[in-house]
Amino acid sequence: MSRNMIACSYAVLVVSLALGVIGVIGNNSDHVRFGLLTGLAAVPSLIVGHIKLAHTVQDDQLAAAHRAGYELALDHVARGLLDAPATPPNGHPNGMDDPTLKDAGVRRLHVAPDEHERRAAG
Repeated sequence: MSRNMIACSYAVLVVSLALGVIGVIGNNSDHVRFGLLTGLAAVPSLIVGHIKLAHTVQDDQLAAAHRAGYELALDHVARGLLDAPATPPNGHPNGMDDPTLKDAGVRRLHVAPDEHERRAAG
């Protein structure tokens, strides 16, 4: 619907500009006035059509967003970020005071610091 409105508006705008130019060249003020009025009438529908087109999601954009969300969800599942956060063994927010973690040389990923650090500490 929006693409048809934009195409029709551009067609009306081109015809009105051509009519205005013909009126200027032929020294016919009626053609110039009619071209100017129809050109001014086409501009609001062009604006509305482009705004509608900018605010609608196309099928390929929707598929790309869905695919990106699915890949992000798989990444979170693989990293264990979707599990319920466990409380740290010593009550410290990130469990850094736990000697077993320090001795094991556990590295923390900072993708989602709170969730991942709590899971690694617990």
